[in-house]
Amino acid sequence: MKKEIIQKKEKLEKLILNNYTEINIIIYFLLVNHKLDDIIDKLDEKKVILEQSSVVKKGYLTSEEQLLDTLKYVIDCFDNEFWFIKTNRNIIIDCLIHSSKAQELIYSKKYVGDNQHLDYFFGLFQEIMIDNFKKILLYSTIDLQEIFEKNKIKDLDDKKNIYRLLKLICLCNCTSYNLIYLFDNHLNTSGKNFCLMQLEILFDRTYKLQDDAFNFIHKGHFLA
Repeated sequence: MKKEIIQKKEKLEKLILNNYTEINIIIYFLLVNHKLDDIIDKLDEKKVILEQSSVVKKGYLTSEEQLLDTLKYVIDCFDNEFWFIKTNRNIIIDCLIHSSKAQELIYSKKYVGDNQHLDYFFGLFQEIMIDNFKKILLYSTIDLQEIFEKNKIKDLDDKKNIYRLLKLICLCNCTSYNLIYLFDNHLNTSGKNFCLMQLEILFDRTYKLQDDAFNFIHKGHFLA
């Protein structure tokens, strides 16, 4: 392992252990199990300059502090938006932070705690969530017309409604181990048919439960 990576991991570990939270524990286990090595390897030395009104008195974040904040943001958003997913939660989180769409958020030089960047970061989070899901839909042979119409989806570029559909499928299949295939970044030719078979199972259950799910959703404005 590169000396630079070891040094950055040590800095990140120190930051994590200074603030013992559930999310930090997840990041810690990702760190010590070398799940973050590739992410840390691409980390630069540029500081994130903060607004004068920031609660961070020194006025900046180091790259390690910023990485910890962006990783926490992804996990926190996932827990808030997809709170009903308990099965394979940590594996899905690992998939998300290694998504091809995750780099812009993870390496962003915008401060996560700045309210003016809320829409920016949440938009990136949505893109991370639907990244692999959209790829699977492209390969799918399932007739999606009915569920697309019910969710007012025009095409696969309709990020907002694709995201809502993903939440609906996850809600209807919240205890299923097959949900992992919606987020697996390693979809390849050899595993594609198996992934699509799992998708059919997920969609079949969604078709059966979607009316009850919509009633639940509309009562709590769950997907708004």
